[in-house]
Amino acid sequence: MGPLVGHGKLLRICINLPPRLRRKELKLEIPLIHVLNNKQRVLPKLNGVALPEIALSCPTDIAISVNKQDSSTGKIDLLLELPDAIAPKDLFPDNPDSRLLAIGFKNVIVREKGLNDIHKTLISKNKL
Repeated sequence: MGPLVGHGKLLRICINLPPRLRRKELKLEIPLIHVLNNKQRVLPKLNGVALPEIALSCPTDIAISVNKQDSSTGKIDLLLELPDAIAPKDLFPDNPDSRLLAIGFKNVIVREKGLNDIHKTLISKNKL
């Protein structure tokens, strides 16, 4: 797994695929543990190509399909724009936390489409 970089309303996840997953149809799953304010839109881009908007109202999985062409290089660049990110202090007056937050997750799951074998990579315990 490459770096996880989040700044304000943007989150970039860079994934270095092992050779066995290159040139395969893949599915990326991000199991969410937190959705701030129970309303978040996610505008994903996979290797620079915009994907359909995802609307979240509760913790669920974000699922992204990756075709053979995108997995052939061995690198996946997933950019998530989070336009509804908000500071906790704006939701709760007694909370001094001014960080922009949107979603929280612990890992990203990369799996070959059609297989039950799951390859997990732990990123970090970040709430973004």
